[in-house]
Amino acid sequence: MQNLKLSARRCCLRSTPHTWCPPLVLSCGLACVRKPWKGTNRIVVGDSWFAGLKTLRALKKEHGLYFAGMVKTNTSGFPKKWLQDSCGTTRGDYVSALTEEGDAFAIGHNDKCVKTLIANCSTTLIGKPARK
Repeated sequence: MQNLKLSARRCCLRSTPHTWCPPLVLSCGLACVRKPWKGTNRIVVGDSWFAGLKTLRALKKEHGLYFAGMVKTNTSGFPKKWLQDSCGTTRGDYVSALTEEGDAFAIGHNDKCVKTLIANCSTTLIGKPARK
């Protein structure tokens, strides 16, 4: 996580030559992604503070980066209610959906309660069960 900076003030960061400052379309303060990451197709994993379709699409389109993160409140364009209603009641049940544009997955996973995620990388195929 050395390559991310969090900042509420973007004006002071714009003059720094080693950083890229995103447009205001990025949600909730993802202030700078350093240039060495740009175009490398790396996966940025963010918590619910960053996760949203705007962040996911801006990182991929403008910077060549993938994104994955949990969605709690930033649900603009995200089917959170549908995921919660469609996911089974048994622990381990899941449901997934693809956006109409085909650029992002929406995933609901039941682990005591339904957790919702958004990603534009990886797969929705069944993997090995986790051992707890």
